[in-house]
Formats: sequence, C-alpha cells, structure tokens
Amino acid sequence: QLPLIKGTPGCRVTLAKLLKRRNRAVEAVAELTQALADNRAQSNHGGVEICEKLLATMSCGPAPPRQGGDRAKDLVDRAAAHRRQGEYLEADRVMRAALIRARAEGDRRAEATALGHLGISSGRRRRHADAVPQLIDAIAIHRELGSHQLTDCARALGESLLALGRASEGLAPVREALALTRDPDRGTTLAALLARLEQAALRPPA
Repeated sequence: QLPLIKGTPGCRVTLAKLLKRRNRAVEAVAELTQALADNRAQSNHGGVEICEKLLATMSCGPAPPRQGGDRAKDLVDRAAAHRRQGEYLEADRVMRAALIRARAEGDRRAEATALGHLGISSGRRRRHADAVPQLIDAIAIHRELGSHQLTDCARALGESLLALGRASEGLAPVREALALTRDPDRGTTLAALLARLEQAALRPPA
C-alpha cells in the first residue's frame, strides 16, 4: 500500500509518478487530474504545465479491464473497503480512479457512486465549492437510474449550499429527496435540513 500523501498539488504529482511506476495508471491519472484542477484554482501556471505534460504521457482510456480487478465496480468496492477501515484519503484516491474508469467504461451506476462519494467527502472537508458540482452530477445520474442513493447526495448538497450562502438552490433537491425517502431517520434529518434551508433562504443578502 502506498503512503497517504496529503493533498497539495506537488504531492499529488509525486504520488502519480509512484503509481505509474507500479502500473496503476488509472489511479495515477486521477491524482494528476486533481493536481491539475488544484493548480488551475491557484493560478499556478507552472504546475498546470507540468500536470498537462505528464497527463499527455499516460493513457487509461476505454481499454478492457485487466485481470486483477481494475474495473470501475472493483475500484468502487476497494474504495468502500478503505473507507470502512477509516482510510479516508486512500478511499478518495481510489474513488477518483473509479470515476475515470467508470466514464471510460460507460458504467453510469459506478460513476454516480464515485461522484457522490467524492462530493460528500469534499463537503466533510469543507471544500464546498468542489462538492457542489460533484453532487449535482451524482444526483442527475441517480435520478436517471431511479436510485435511492440520490437522497444522501441531496442531503450533502443541501449542507454544502447552505455553507456557501446559496440556501435557495438547495431547496429543490432536498425536497425531492424527502419525497423519495422511506427511512424515518433519514426523513427526519432531511426535514430538519429543509427547515434550515428555508429559514436561510428568507434572510436578506448580507
């Protein structure tokens, strides 16, 4: 198992190189993709150039899965195992690889699961601006598939939008989730969140 390297862009690039040497190209590309996004957000043009050059040397497109389990579903399961063991950084790392693989394979269920996991994880780390687009995309796919995982993503989306001062945008997805859920405890949580969103949405802008 690789060491858990915390998420500066430079560390992600180093980790991507290690992963590539271990023939784990899907995970390497996932780390480089995140490093590229972080460098762009920080206007680090040198970092952007390095990431783009490294990405150009790697390929993990829609090739058939190798033996040893690098299908999207396998990666999702591996990430879930890391999460159960409390290895949250490793879980996120593998889930980013799962997202890339799911899109290459056209596996919409795995894509939605990966997006939801990453969005919820971003929200827990208070990276709400990152969480919102991931969760919106996850909800759209879960809705298309008729998956009740939509409810957890909607709750996380509502929390992130509330934290960003965009409460009114969280009303519709949380109401949709509340209408879908059949779990009393989840329903209570969603109802409380909806009340907070409604109250915040009524406040005048600062």
